[in-house]
Amino acid sequence: SLGLGCTRAILSQANAGKIVSAFGNLTIRGDYVAGLLVILVLFLIQFLVITKGVNRTSEVIARFFLDSLPGKQMAIEGELNSGLITQDEARRRREEVSKEGDFYGSMEGAIKFVRGEAILSFILILINLIAGFAIGILQKGMGYQDAFKTYALLAAGLGLVLQMPALLTSSTSGLIITRASAKKSLASDLLSEYVPHPKTLILALGAILLLGALSGFSLVAFLPLVVIGGSLGYFSLRKKGEEHHPEEEEEKETYSETKVEKSKTPVEPIRIDLIRIELGYGLLSLAQSSSSDNLFQTIPALRKEVASELGIRLPQVRVRDNLSLKPFEYSIVLKEMELARRELFTDKFLVINPGDLPEIEGDDTIEPAFNLPAKWIDQNRKKEAEDKGYNLIEPKAVLTTHLFELFKENAYELFGLQETKDLLEELKIQYPALVEEIFPGNLSLVTIQKVFQSLLKEKVPVKDLLTIFEVLAEKSPQVKEPVLLTEAVRAGLKRTITRQYLDSEERITVFTLDPKLEQSFCASGNPADFKPTFKPELAGRLVYECRLKAEEFKSKGLKPAILVSSKARYPFRQFIGESIPDLGVLSYEEIVSGTRVYSIGSISLENEFSGETALNREIKPERL
Repeated sequence: SLGLGCTRAILSQANAGKIVSAFGNLTIRGDYVAGLLVILVLFLIQFLVITKGVNRTSEVIARFFLDSLPGKQMAIEGELNSGLITQDEARRRREEVSKEGDFYGSMEGAIKFVRGEAILSFILILINLIAGFAIGILQKGMGYQDAFKTYALLAAGLGLVLQMPALLTSSTSGLIITRASAKKSLASDLLSEYVPHPKTLILALGAILLLGALSGFSLVAFLPLVVIGGSLGYFSLRKKGEEHHPEEEEEKETYSETKVEKSKTPVEPIRIDLIRIELGYGLLSLAQSSSSDNLFQTIPALRKEVASELGIRLPQVRVRDNLSLKPFEYSIVLKEMELARRELFTDKFLVINPGDLPEIEGDDTIEPAFNLPAKWIDQNRKKEAEDKGYNLIEPKAVLTTHLFELFKENAYELFGLQETKDLLEELKIQYPALVEEIFPGNLSLVTIQKVFQSLLKEKVPVKDLLTIFEVLAEKSPQVKEPVLLTEAVRAGLKRTITRQYLDSEERITVFTLDPKLEQSFCASGNPADFKPTFKPELAGRLVYECRLKAEEFKSKGLKPAILVSSKARYPFRQFIGESIPDLGVLSYEEIVSGTRVYSIGSISLENEFSGETALNREIKPERL
């Protein structure tokens, strides 16, 4: 708009105001050709050096940013999954990356406007010079010399008026684009550069005053800048002088010592890793962010799979190196206690012989997830193994499968009070009345946590939250004991439990206890207070018989399960304990009515094992 208005005034009136005339006189100074050449040189500097360089720089930076964007996003996700940063920090970093992308994209377009402004100012100079010269001669009756002087002066003045803002804009754009990335803003960086050096600031202000005095312009336009800058320089000089007063040296030394002592005090909060994977240096390639299929991409998928199967969200898993491990060794740590430590060879494959395949040469080992005999074979034996019918398991798959099974086995330990509270708050959004009926009025947070932990310990999915909390709401006014509440919830989850143990023929295969033996486990009061009175040799024999049956189930591809009465279920589960953790202890109330239950026998300590009974017999949930 400035260029358009001044051009109209120059061509129609041969006058564009005092500012344009003053800039013209400053540029020409009696030599019109030299003045116009100065304007031309100024344009070439701006167009060829500054704007072209800034334009190219912005294009390169924008392209490099787009190329690095996936890597930055993967790095954020990797640090988040490994527990190095929190959700809020990850969200903040994502926003920074997004803003950075928007900035460089916008700057690449803005530079086009800056470049166009420089070109437009030069075109307006030519229009005012050539068209003004013609108008002055043909319309205003000027002589050739007068017309050239008049319009050359005005064109040069307008050119300088337009070029100076364009030059400042392009220079500023170049400064912003080529500036190294920093956490502070550009204004903060400029203040930190100039304010600590007041002499430089005062010299710059003096140059501005001199320019204003020599140019013939009013000093009023320069005074605000000089006053503000001079004040900053004065206070900076004063502060700098105070810092060197000798009487304050002793006090400053004391302050420095105090500051050093404070800096030694740890300020970071205590960090507890619920789950951690430690890798020997030979396995660090599994966690490298440059890999498209590293642990940082696999672990979130495992957590989702566990959440889908059990119904709880697991905490973040931290991955770190541990030089105390062997090069190809890894360790899985739960609550700062090591759960497992195994070897993993990244240059080999793991193969498991089901028993009917030809032998293959390799290093004997134990598959970590299911404790099966296996072998590590070299990669050059891959084709041989495939020809013999072996399934090749990659090293990373061995680790992730092991981690997945440990997730499921120890999910109950990861469901703490904080997770319980978070679950209640999420459920309260959708079912506020249901949650308020239970907590905090009838049940404490600890009691609810123990119910969930008991379910997860026996690998009962807790996805059906509505049923779980409806049972708790019904029972909690009278029942406060976590064991009794858990048994009631299990009965409410009969569909879930039944589905867990159904085989391909839609039936449940179980074994049972002799009625007399089962009766010895029946608790008359609180099941949590029951203690069996078996002699040690009889107890060991019962555990042995149950283990044999569990192995028999596994050999047939079935989930081992024993069916007992509701009164005996919890005491028997506690009796078996960790001896047979994968043995499901079911009660009749936990099986959906009408389900076919196939019993392959009963255990009796008097007659040892009684053989197969109740073949293809339908057992109703009620105890007959």
